[in-house]
Amino acid sequence: MEKYEELKQAVERMEIVDAHAHDIFLDSTLPFHQWLTGTKGVALSHASLSLPLKRSLRDIAELYGSESSLHGIEEYRRCSGLQSIGSKCFRAARISAMLIDEEIGFDQKHDSEWHRSFTPVVGRILTIECLAEKILNEEMRNGSMWTLDSFDKIFMGKLKSVANGIDAEEGLIEVLSAGKPVRITNKSLVDYIFAVLEDKKFVKCHFVLLHASYPFSNEALYLASNHPQVYLDFGLAVSKLNVCGITSSVKELLKLAPIKKVMFSSDGYCNS
Repeated sequence: MEKYEELKQAVERMEIVDAHAHDIFLDSTLPFHQWLTGTKGVALSHASLSLPLKRSLRDIAELYGSESSLHGIEEYRRCSGLQSIGSKCFRAARISAMLIDEEIGFDQKHDSEWHRSFTPVVGRILTIECLAEKILNEEMRNGSMWTLDSFDKIFMGKLKSVANGIDAEEGLIEVLSAGKPVRITNKSLVDYIFAVLEDKKFVKCHFVLLHASYPFSNEALYLASNHPQVYLDFGLAVSKLNVCGITSSVKELLKLAPIKKVMFSSDGYCNS
């Protein structure tokens, strides 16, 4: 529409800050479409039928100038090499800065200096629940079992939680009973961990709730509107949803969260 043409041109000229991305790493045996869809196992066999994958392949092929098929894109990537592909993608996205989450534990990752060949500003971010998982994956020094008290002393010292302590204790037991590697999915335990927001020592730290904390988006909106150091990002919405879905998601975030606290991120990662 003509009345939005000026806005469209301004957006297309704008440089962006990728507030949550992952390291570009050297090698992987994982199929390329697994990276695009986030699916694995049996579900991956149906991924080729999903609209997000078809849209991603179309857009990537247009950027590369390759055939718009999975095989054509993979062949182009193999022939072009990581440096060439990286330069093309970063230039097209106009990314002026990126913050890298080290959650994905691949050994052969490029360091921050290498990433600066694509964008001048590269920072690192800490994923709080991943820090908690690393702590719980370690054995207690005296061989005893984890309790909420022992975890609390190591994780935050004198942390005072607004979450229900009994529920959090049960959540800790549930998480540990699932075996290792630990994956924290119990909401009561997550609430307890995020009680860091109430700790005055961290009042100047900025916390970003990734993927708008789906499926707890309303809770995330409340936190962003009531805590000055809390921000939201809508990373996965960009790659997983269609245009209508992306628009709807952003509108939902803006119904309560201040516009300055809603951040873009790609949640992107890449292999050679």
